Order: sequence, then structure tokens, then C-alpha cells
Amino acid sequence: MPDIEYDGFEFYSSQDPFELEYVIEQFEFRRCWKSKTKGRKSSFSISSKTARSQSISIKFHSVNCTKKPSGNKTRNQKSRIRNSNRFGCDQQLQAKTKSNSTTLTEESKQTFSIFRRRFYQKYRDAIKASLKNNSDIKITDIRLAHVNKSVQDDFMKTLAKQSSHHPQLVYHGTKSNNIEGILQYGFLIPEVPHPTNADAPIIQMINGAVHGTGVYCSYTADYSLYYSDDINTLLACAAIPHQHTNGRIHRRHGNILVLSNVSQIVPLFLVDFEFQNRSQMNYPYFKQHQLDEHDERKRRTVCLRKYFQKILNYLNDQSRSQSRYQLRIVDFHE
Repeated sequence: MPDIEYDGFEFYSSQDPFELEYVIEQFEFRRCWKSKTKGRKSSFSISSKTARSQSISIKFHSVNCTKKPSGNKTRNQKSRIRNSNRFGCDQQLQAKTKSNSTTLTEESKQTFSIFRRRFYQKYRDAIKASLKNNSDIKITDIRLAHVNKSVQDDFMKTLAKQSSHHPQLVYHGTKSNNIEGILQYGFLIPEVPHPTNADAPIIQMINGAVHGTGVYCSYTADYSLYYSDDINTLLACAAIPHQHTNGRIHRRHGNILVLSNVSQIVPLFLVDFEFQNRSQMNYPYFKQHQLDEHDERKRRTVCLRKYFQKILNYLNDQSRSQSRYQLRIVDFHE
């Protein structure tokens, strides 16, 4: 009989429709579960009855209990050890890209995040081996430095202008309270106001200026290590020094590099280290969350003030108050 002849057909039952639907759902669930149980194959090539009577043969007939070569076990153990020794930057930067290119192309200079990723791919081995000459010091971690957005923008503008000058890896060691200011305002030249940020403080000269005023950094981490007085963290930075036509770097004095402009250098990574011998005192690492909490607290305060001002403006709006209590005539016969 064609399906069109059932259009006028209706079924009536004295049973509750909700209860009827529940019974149908239970029936469909049981049927689906039985079909899955029938289609599921056992991981053993022998019957369960034979397996119970011959428990020794399970080890040889089981698909899941096949014996693996000892070489794979050793290789997996080495892989776990290697992954456990990975630093923070290895996990955060290496996993985000499939390319292993170490060339700083024009594409890598478009955004700060891409530039830092390419920079780490190029210099990660040099950073990890920066303190290898001192057997008593061990690098424990390499972390991302959370740099203020204005500091990032100033450096990227300088990088775009000086495209022929390649960024170089340098280090900077300082006290713990100075690291927080460097991440917030960038590097500062002593007794010189910041050229673009009026909120940046004017710092005093502490270690002198043998090679003139400017931002002092070093090509070796061992040299910068002596300036980390109360903290076990160094700053690994990218610097854009001026190069002469003969290839000589301007204002380089051995391992020391002096930069005349604060936008020529930016902190990228926090290098944590510890002394292995007991004669040296270990200090705490720089805690990045201290700076993050300060920024978050400041941002929330600004937002609250902004919303409070909106509320006050709304309450003091005279036109709104007058229109609120204005009489309106409504015709209910419409």
C-alpha cells in the first residue's frame, strides 16, 4: 500500500504519551547496546573458556600483551628524560610553529611575537650554553619575559627602520627591582628622560660610564652575571647595534656593547640559574606574576573609575531626570 494512503491514520492510546516515549527510548537503547556488544571483538584469539582453563597461554595469545623489544623501552625512557629537561620557552615557542627556520626574514619582523619566536629558534642553543664555561652554575629555566606593549612597539619600529642591521643576542644583569622597571618601561639611560614615555622614571647612574652614557649590555652571560646582586635571573635581550660600512660594530668594547638609543634593545627571555657549589649563595628567581598582578590591579582600578564616572554622569543628567517623570497620556481605547 502506498505511503500516501496513511496520511489520515491516527493512533490513540490510553497510556501516558511521556511514558510511552520513555519505553521506546529504553527499547532503542537496549537494541543499540546489544548491536555494539555483538560487533565488539575480543582481544584474545582463543575462547574465554579455554583462557580460564589455561591461564599460562594468555600471555602468548593475547594481542594486547605482545612483548615489545627492549630497544623501544630504552628509547622511550630517553625521550621522557629529554622532555622533562625542556625549558619554558621550548614548550611555549617550539610547539607553536612547524618551521625550524633560524633566519630572521621580513615576515618575522612584522609582529613582536613572531620575531621573538624566530629569534629563539636561532639563538636557543647559544642561550642554553651561555654559562657552560662555569661548571658551578646550571641554567634551570628559560622563560618568556612579559614586556610592556609600548616597549615592543618601539623596538619593532627601530627594527623596521634599520632592516640592514641584524639583531644580536646580548645579556643584561641587574637587581630584582630593576628587572620589573625594565619590563615595564624598557631599558633606560641614566639621568636621561625616556624619549617617548613620559611616565618612565629618570634613573640615577650607579656603576659609572667608562664608555660613555647609554644602555650597557654584554655578549657573554658570564660578564653580566656579576651584576645580578640579589637575584638568580639574567635578561637575554635582542639588540640592534649600528654597524659601520667595514662591518665594525659601533660602540663595542670587547664583550661590552653600549647602545645610544633605548629602542635599540628589548628584553626577550628570563634566564634562571643556580650555583651548584655551597660557597655561592643562591637567591630567588624573578617572579613574573608580581608584575602581572600589579598591571592587573592597575587595569581594574582604571576600569572601575571609568564606570563610576559613567554612573555619575548618568545620575546627574538633568534631561534624563525630567523625561523620567514626564506625564504621558495613554489612550486605552485604541
